[in-house]
Amino acid sequence: ADGSELVTISPTNVISAQSTDWTVLPDERLVHALRFVRDNYHRPIQVADLAEHAGTSRRLLEQLFDRYLDISPSRQILAVRLDAAKQLLGRSVLSMSEIAARCGFDSPEVMCRAFRREVSMSPSEYRQRRRLQ
Repeated sequence: ADGSELVTISPTNVISAQSTDWTVLPDERLVHALRFVRDNYHRPIQVADLAEHAGTSRRLLEQLFDRYLDISPSRQILAVRLDAAKQLLGRSVLSMSEIAARCGFDSPEVMCRAFRREVSMSPSEYRQRRRLQ
């Protein structure tokens, strides 16, 4: 395909970051990359894996993400992982180590640093606040 036709996909109820609320995008390489992130965020994937899966170069994939989603592929992976962590923190009693592993983070420390940077609180604080709601 030349990437010019509209491709419609239905997101599953797996995990959907705000930046991945997509149903129609004009480039199927981007759709393939987003689907790959959605289906593999729990694995140690990198941008090169997305590009390979989408059948394009890393640079072109980065340009597609920037043009259509205004986010980098690596930030997209992180956003999906953090959303998965939020889901687990809100509805489970799993340990931070288990949540980090299930969400594709290298370690609980890496998850905690990313969480603090992006959510402005620790995963423990997030869990506590969710339980008070």
